[in-house]
Amino acid sequence: MQFQTYWLSARSPESKALAQYANALNQLRLGLTTAPRVMLGRALELTADVPRATGINIVRMRADIVGLLADWPADGTGIDLHRLRACVLEWQS
Repeated sequence: MQFQTYWLSARSPESKALAQYANALNQLRLGLTTAPRVMLGRALELTADVPRATGINIVRMRADIVGLLADWPADGTGIDLHRLRACVLEWQS
């Protein structure tokens, strides 16, 4: 609920990155490969030099994205979801 409330009010680069991240993880779960990889890259770009406006742990999110992309097969296919690292979107208080 906190993410949804923030997203609806902010529409900032950070909130766009959070949406990209969440959508990418959902698409990976559905078995898609190309779009999630692009979205994860965009989430990194959007959070590279942006002031942190949420309580979301963006540093942790970025580390999770880097880990996901590092584990991605070079050919972009055959992603084994069981081998992917667990990703956590934490709201810091």
